[in-house]
Amino acid sequence: MEIINARQVPQEEIDRQNFDVFIFAHSGDARWSQLNQTFTIRAGRRILLLLKDFEEIFPEGRTGVIDLSRTEIHKLKSTDSKGFFVFFESVLRETPSSTPKILVDITCFPRQWIGALLQCMFVTEIDRSEAHILLSYYPSSFYLPPRIKKVREANLLMEFTGSGKRDLPVALLMVLGYDNHSAMTLIDQVKPDKVVVLYTAPDFDKRITEEIERRHKKLIASLSPSQIITYPLQNLHKVNAIITSEILRYRLTHKVYIAVMGPKILTALALIMQIRYPDIEVWDPGDRDLHPNPVPSTFPPLLYFLHFDQTEDL
Repeated sequence: MEIINARQVPQEEIDRQNFDVFIFAHSGDARWSQLNQTFTIRAGRRILLLLKDFEEIFPEGRTGVIDLSRTEIHKLKSTDSKGFFVFFESVLRETPSSTPKILVDITCFPRQWIGALLQCMFVTEIDRSEAHILLSYYPSSFYLPPRIKKVREANLLMEFTGSGKRDLPVALLMVLGYDNHSAMTLIDQVKPDKVVVLYTAPDFDKRITEEIERRHKKLIASLSPSQIITYPLQNLHKVNAIITSEILRYRLTHKVYIAVMGPKILTALALIMQIRYPDIEVWDPGDRDLHPNPVPSTFPPLLYFLHFDQTEDL
C-alpha cells in the first residue's frame, strides 16, 4: 500500500472515530495508560503489547490503573521487530473491514516496532482497498533519565534496495534527545561528512532544551549555526517541513541518513519520508529509549493520521 495522506490532526479526532483496533504498549512508563484514561476509545478490538523486558513489573496482567478485561495481551521483546511485523500483519488480515481504522499509541513503542509497522503497511499485500492508521504519542514531561554509556549497535529501521548513492559523502541529520553517548557512537560508526542537529525549541519546555544543549555541548559547539536547528514539537507540520527542507538540501549531493534520538513520533515522520524518498536511510541510533519515565505527560497527545491506499498495477 502507499501513503496518500499524512497529517497532524487534533485530539478530538479520537472522539470522532470508531476504530476497528486499538493497540498500545506497556514498558513501565507512566504514560502507557494515559490515552485510555483521558479518552473514551471506541474500538472493536483492544490489544496491549507487553514488553518482555519489563514483564516483571506487570505480573499476570494486573495494573490497577485501567480495566483490561476486554483487552488482549501479547508479549514481545523490545528488539523483536520481525515479531512485531508478523503481529501487525496478522492484525491487518484479521480485521474484516475493507477500510480498517487502527489507533496505535506509540508512546511506549521501541523505535524498531515503529519501523516494522510502517514497513508492514508499505510491503504487505492485503485484500483491502485502503487503511487508516492514527498514531498517538504523549510527549515526555521533563525528566532526567540515568546516564548509561552502554548502547546497542546502530541499525537501519527499514531497508530498501540499494539507491546507487553509496559513493557519495554522507549527511547525517540527528534529532537529539538526552543520550549524548549514542549520538557520538553513531557519528563514529557512520563517519558523516556533514552533521545537522535538530532538537526541541525552548517554547515547548525550556528545561528540556537546556538539558539537551548541556549534554551535547561539545557536539553543538563544533557545528556552525546553519547546522543547528530547533523545531516546534507541537506543530508536526512545521517539523515535517524543516526535515524535508534539510533532506532536499543535501539529497542530490549526499547520501542522507536520519537518526532520531528524540520524540518517537519524529521517528515515524522520518520513516514516512524514507518511504517517499527511498534513497535516504533512517537509523535506529542504538539509544536506550526504554528508560521508564515515572512522570506522566503534562502535554496533550500528538496525533498523526496516515491514509494508505492500495497500489494498483497499470
